[in-house]
Amino acid sequence: MLLNLAIALAIVLTGCEGGSADHTQDGSPPGSEDAQRLDLSQHQDAAQRDSSSPTDMAPPLDMASSDTAPTRDMASLDADRSRDMKRGDGATPPDSTRPDVAPPDMSPPPAGQWLTANGWTNVAFPPVGGQVIIEFDIRALDAPVNAVAGIGLGVAQRYQDLAMLSRMNPAGFLDVRDGDGYAANVELPYAADQPYHVRIEADCDTHRYALWIAAPGAESILLRDAGFRLESIVDTVDHLTFFETESRLEVGNLTVNGVPIPMAVEAPPEPMGGLWAIDFQNSPLGNYTVARIEADWQGTRWASPNDRVTIEDEGGNRFARVQYPRGGVGPGEGGAQWWVDFQPFRHRTYDEFYVSYRIRFRPDFDFVLGGKLPGLLGGEGNTGGNTPDGRDGWSGRMMWRRAGAVVQYLYHPDQPGRYGEDLEWDRVFPTGQWVTVEHRIVINTPGQRDGVVQAWYNGVLAFDRRNIRFRDIPDFAVDGFYFSTFFGGSGDAWAPSRDEYIDFDDFVFSDRPITHRP
Repeated sequence: MLLNLAIALAIVLTGCEGGSADHTQDGSPPGSEDAQRLDLSQHQDAAQRDSSSPTDMAPPLDMASSDTAPTRDMASLDADRSRDMKRGDGATPPDSTRPDVAPPDMSPPPAGQWLTANGWTNVAFPPVGGQVIIEFDIRALDAPVNAVAGIGLGVAQRYQDLAMLSRMNPAGFLDVRDGDGYAANVELPYAADQPYHVRIEADCDTHRYALWIAAPGAESILLRDAGFRLESIVDTVDHLTFFETESRLEVGNLTVNGVPIPMAVEAPPEPMGGLWAIDFQNSPLGNYTVARIEADWQGTRWASPNDRVTIEDEGGNRFARVQYPRGGVGPGEGGAQWWVDFQPFRHRTYDEFYVSYRIRFRPDFDFVLGGKLPGLLGGEGNTGGNTPDGRDGWSGRMMWRRAGAVVQYLYHPDQPGRYGEDLEWDRVFPTGQWVTVEHRIVINTPGQRDGVVQAWYNGVLAFDRRNIRFRDIPDFAVDGFYFSTFFGGSGDAWAPSRDEYIDFDDFVFSDRPITHRP
């Protein structure tokens, strides 16, 4: 019986991913000055991540790279299918090879509008979640090609932005992204100038999907229980994205839950000045020294030297890993801290400002009672029980709480106690999985309770409060950023029972939205 899906999800077909090259967020060569800057539109939901330039090209297929993992062997796929058949929880998309399950209707729709890939090409549709069915046609004008087509949340300009991907790989076969690699049930070659009808049945709640291809004279299921890409675990989708660098891929006839969607290219917004980012791609592996912090983070006022921050590499993507030793409570015993002041290098402060970053807790991370995470600040950046009086400053870090509950930890003059106020998000941090958080602060009119704190989790609004008094005088606003993370609180009850770590990546700073539509 077909999985009854209720809203539209996203798949990506055609295109082969590379290693570190697809992580360079603006297409700039490593080591260049531009490689340290980021166009906000690369990260936006409505126009997420700037399409940049023709230099954003898919690199040649690297079978040794984790981002271009070869198709898995049939033994492992058979094991997966056996596991899913035993699961019996109703969450697995149907298997067209089973005698008691009818295959989906794969009849292609009437000939309609086709679009040719011009680098990263995006088509929007109304946001959908839950169970969804998405169908479209693909056609390579030459073979083999190096192309992808897929579904995600927001305008995609990197492979990592897509939750569901299918690719036409340079070896001449079709395969599907399954979590951290590629797989296929069958070896399905593709030919030039031949249309293929793609059907995706997905469950955005369980982050699983099945993908069928209607091939000439045959019908195949490429993968019946694939997981969303690990960098893009989302609960809703709203874009079909396809990518090929030499205009040799065409995509058309998109439907979402049976509703035809106009094939209209969504142009990325104009690049905006005044943005900057830290993605660690040019940071040497190993200990993240104070000298390196000061080089990467312009405007560093101070940084606490320690050996608990390292730069790590996974498949060409570099990120910062912060260690929290067993029993360590407070910044002196675990984690790390440094303060970035905007004025020295931006020559201004901001009345409205945004920051986003990616974060991943160690698998099976023990949250204990909670700990601090980075955020924006102003004035003296009050923390540590220094209650603001409206004339000194404020801070807006995050915290994880018991069992991974997410809060905005705000020091402001109207907080109910000596220490910062917990403003609860409608989210819980997972472990072993990257998520993206974004903060927005709108500073108040001096003396008025009209300040704004908002937060987004993977591009979806998770917190919204609009009656904050940050200040009573105009002497400070949003003045800086506080990279501050440690277990605590204070006292042994907050201490981790084992060594823990958290990974951080892709810090983006802007005076307009980063991961969501305004």
